[in-house]
Amino acid sequence: MTIKRILTACIIIILVLSGCENSAFFNPFKNGRSLNTVQVPANFSWTLATKVDLAIDLQLQNDSIESIEGHRIYLLDTNFQVLTRGVIHDDTTHLYYKIPTNTGQMIVYFPTTGNFEYIYSWACWGTLPFPYAWTDPDEETKLKYLELPEGASQDPGMKSGVKGMKASVFANSDFSDEALTETSTYTDNLNVDGSWYVSTRNKGPASIEEYQSNSALKFGQNSKKKVEVFQTISWTEGGEFSAQMKALSPDQDRIKIKIFLYFYSDDGKKLRTRNSSYNIKNPDGWQALEVSSDVPDNTSYIKLVIQDLGNKQTVWVDDVTSTYYADVDADNDGVNDDEDDYPNDPDRAYNDYYPSADGFGTLAFEDLWPATGDYDFNDLVLDYRYNQVRNSENKIIEILATINLRAIGGSFHNGFGFQLPFDQSLVAGVSGQEHKEGIVKIRGNGTESDIDKTCIIVFEDAWNYVRVPGVSFVNTRTDSEQADPYTFNIKISLTKALTDEDLGSPPYNPFIFTNGRRDHEIHLFGQEPTDLMDKSLFGTGNDYSNSANSRYFNTASNLPWALDIPTSFEYPEEKTSVDSAYLYFIEWAETAGSSRNDWYQDKDGYRDRKRIFKKK
Repeated sequence: MTIKRILTACIIIILVLSGCENSAFFNPFKNGRSLNTVQVPANFSWTLATKVDLAIDLQLQNDSIESIEGHRIYLLDTNFQVLTRGVIHDDTTHLYYKIPTNTGQMIVYFPTTGNFEYIYSWACWGTLPFPYAWTDPDEETKLKYLELPEGASQDPGMKSGVKGMKASVFANSDFSDEALTETSTYTDNLNVDGSWYVSTRNKGPASIEEYQSNSALKFGQNSKKKVEVFQTISWTEGGEFSAQMKALSPDQDRIKIKIFLYFYSDDGKKLRTRNSSYNIKNPDGWQALEVSSDVPDNTSYIKLVIQDLGNKQTVWVDDVTSTYYADVDADNDGVNDDEDDYPNDPDRAYNDYYPSADGFGTLAFEDLWPATGDYDFNDLVLDYRYNQVRNSENKIIEILATINLRAIGGSFHNGFGFQLPFDQSLVAGVSGQEHKEGIVKIRGNGTESDIDKTCIIVFEDAWNYVRVPGVSFVNTRTDSEQADPYTFNIKISLTKALTDEDLGSPPYNPFIFTNGRRDHEIHLFGQEPTDLMDKSLFGTGNDYSNSANSRYFNTASNLPWALDIPTSFEYPEEKTSVDSAYLYFIEWAETAGSSRNDWYQDKDGYRDRKRIFKKK
């Protein structure tokens, strides 16, 4: 009977542990390994980010309507937010950006024609052939045209609500007059008579009928044939022109619809075309649609075309309006004010943030190098956000850094800085550092002396900024008194604009120097030291650096002394190893980052919450 009870108890324990697989419960069987025994592959770089380094080769697939010189290609995330951009010269451009390794899918988008290609965070370098073509309702194409979500702009670089005037320049914009005029083709018809025309070339159905107590344009009607409804207006103003409307599909199936703007000269020559594609599934409400474009020189006519792509289900369209923006470029830098983050500054045009405009990354250090410590990665914790300010040619002319000093989990008096890969002579000036200890020497331009590369020392001793009287460690013990973070705002002005290849990616080459010893640096895994580092320390203690192979700041088992997390990191409690707080940290390390590269995220079963510091 006793043996049976023991077996029953063992089974219950196993079931309990299995049931806690997806909770914060610490499973000792699953997490039996530790950082003292972990086997980290030699090729693992301990990075949680990867670089988009992609040359875009634009390949025209039909007749050219206009030059694309100086146009922009955008890198978007899956929420259609702009990550970065490239300016086209000689049918090529380059996208350079840093992203978390678990980003997954991204979109390379060319708003001039609407073409796009998907790329992925595990394959985002080299050359991307990018076929593009001006789409036409009369032409079949296998190229991809981006289908925009509700409320998204056709040009993601455009800001909304700037210098606009909304009106119905199109006649019968609410379709209260239920007449559609038939024509065999839409292409040659430039009649400016206030009529909505329907093309009969494909014999697709379209009509104006009453819907929800109002008249509206009706497409579909159990037909798979394409059909176009269009109207032409006279127009000679420059600037930005957009047409808006609303659409609704009462059915659950997705309905595809395209809207076009065509611009013609007085003699009927097509000058420009723009289109937006939509995939509508909204049985409970109307969806906003929009197509927009700069108005080319010598424009006399604008034609708006609404195309049903052969939907079997019904789709309704109503309330066609237009918005006109006068071209305003107050600083004459070639970027209109509605796209310009600095509309009154000819040297600045765009902000490019890393990791994001409203987010932070984290640098977390162990400070006992060349000895190993407790691997709680809280001896010095800093959040960072960088803004690479760009000119109209998308080159960097200024670097803005926000550094938040969050925690000191050790007794050492540590300083912090970062090195940039270009010569210090390219720096016009630096502001925002605070030097109170006299440890470092600074040139007149704000860079550190005795180093050819640009080295920025943010502070010399963290204890000057984040401190609680009577508390030995600051913000690493939840049950102790806590201090507010301290913020440094660094501004680096350059003497000339630099490319992404010149500058590299944030946070560049960050490091701490420990206990007032400027020559005692600790960098991220694999990052090279500065010229002021005492290189005789390499290979001592637990350090296994090999300068011949450009391998620095790693142990014999390939462990680091610092981590770079692409979000604001909730670091472990004092004396708590990171792998005991984050339950998939070791799996990430042992698989060289191929598994659990989201280990730091707040997902079910990823953390032992009681082992993580909590801000009061």
